[in-house]
Amino acid sequence: MQSGRVICVLAIILQCVICKMSINIWTSVITLAQGKLRGKVDFTNNYNSYLGVPYASVTKRFQEAGPAPAWNGTKLAINGTIKCKQYSDSLKKPIGQSDCLVANIFTPIRTKNNLLPVMVFIHGGGLDFGSNTDLTFNPKYFVQKDVIMVTINYRLGAFGFLCLHETEATGNIGLKDQTAALRWVKNNIRAFGGNPDTVTVFGESAGASTIHYMITTGKYKGLFNKAILQSGTVLMPNKFDENPIKTASKIASKMGFQTDDPKELLKIFKNATSDDIVEASRVDAKNQPLKLYPFRPCIENPVKENKSFITETPRELVESEISDPNLDIILGYNNMEGIKQAGQYDSNGLQKLNSTLSEIIPENIQFANELDKEALTQEIRKFYFGKGIDYDSLIDYFSDTVMFYPSIISANSLLSSNITLYNYYFKYDSSRNFYKFNSGLPLQPGATHADELCYMFNIVIFNSMPVLPPKGNDLKMINTLTTLWTNFAKTRKPSSSRTAEWIRSTNGDLKFLQLDNDKEMRMPLPNKERFLFWDRVYKQYT
Repeated sequence: MQSGRVICVLAIILQCVICKMSINIWTSVITLAQGKLRGKVDFTNNYNSYLGVPYASVTKRFQEAGPAPAWNGTKLAINGTIKCKQYSDSLKKPIGQSDCLVANIFTPIRTKNNLLPVMVFIHGGGLDFGSNTDLTFNPKYFVQKDVIMVTINYRLGAFGFLCLHETEATGNIGLKDQTAALRWVKNNIRAFGGNPDTVTVFGESAGASTIHYMITTGKYKGLFNKAILQSGTVLMPNKFDENPIKTASKIASKMGFQTDDPKELLKIFKNATSDDIVEASRVDAKNQPLKLYPFRPCIENPVKENKSFITETPRELVESEISDPNLDIILGYNNMEGIKQAGQYDSNGLQKLNSTLSEIIPENIQFANELDKEALTQEIRKFYFGKGIDYDSLIDYFSDTVMFYPSIISANSLLSSNITLYNYYFKYDSSRNFYKFNSGLPLQPGATHADELCYMFNIVIFNSMPVLPPKGNDLKMINTLTTLWTNFAKTRKPSSSRTAEWIRSTNGDLKFLQLDNDKEMRMPLPNKERFLFWDRVYKQYT
């Protein structure tokens, strides 16, 4: 009898807990020019969230975004999983929606009246996939350090980067979406308690490269004064398309059309369903990691209404002077970036590389003739693969060509423009390096491309699987990174009690803060001899 009463009481308590968990507590009303807005209060994690807030509208394909939509009544901003059109590898089908230009805003729960620093995150994904979903990019660790966080969507693939000269599809629409989002933040963040004059933008991979495009083209002015570039610059070989008509023609051919006429191509892409475009744009990554993402930034026609975003090549942009003493930048990368690309090869792919090595030469290297191409191929074989092509050597090769060399040249260029620059080198390795464990080479030591994100955001789901909360040294690294990043946003000086003093780099003298397990330390340029190899190559062939 007694045990029955206990069970009954426990059942009632459980029901109450479930009931309490299901109750949403709304924030107070925020008034924007678009209308009134409420978000959710998360007392457990000590923040308010306003999810799926539209910052612009998509009215036509391949066109610049329209004004932010208005609404009647009070909008409940609770949908944090909106995605732009893209292909889902886990679901094996196209997903997302065309009108996808939304921001997720996270603010601390507090009573102070002072305006807080604002941090805006731009996701990566090769400009082809990804989103600002709060299931992956939940920024509670940042917000708990008293900043306001904004994560944004932007159009991807053909919808964001179809570039057809002499047509209305001028290109770089995804970049223009991002600047529209930043303008929206500038004009609206005060309503959320943010300081519109203290904005730090940070991004990873493609997100970092687009921020670098904003900086080198001058489009950042008036939008942010601090930037963090995580594993991405405009000089990455796969972040620019020199022949976008050829790209569009190739995708059109996969939809059953054969033409290279820009106007005909525009008709094809306008009339095709969004799912057909996504399907045709998909590339199987197996044994060809450098060909995954066909649509990229391009040079636009500067005559088109004077709205062009990019009018010079990445190399020309990097070599032009910025001259902004108020712009501070953090730029860094991970120590084993190339695990991402090397992991796409199986044993047959490795064997085939022995005879097709020239196919992985960076595409932004230009050759006068085939003899020059063969000469460089043999130099690469001797320098990297003297003992044969294996995963270790391939990781070094891709790390250098895709990330290290472009990042160092970009850093040197920023310093020549007298930009305040801090460099980092992320090495931390644990079971939370989710991107490495999803790469195909999970047992390789070190941190691959995007692994640092696992120590910044509260990842709830990764690759369709739930994630356990971090603990131990992982929590320490989370605290270290988010403290460095938020202190930079607040004071322009990245600092943490757990790290050595982070000394800024100077022209001709790059200084890196190495981030590792209890080994945060200052260091000179890593792998200098490998950088010098590619520096000579690029000077010889470009």
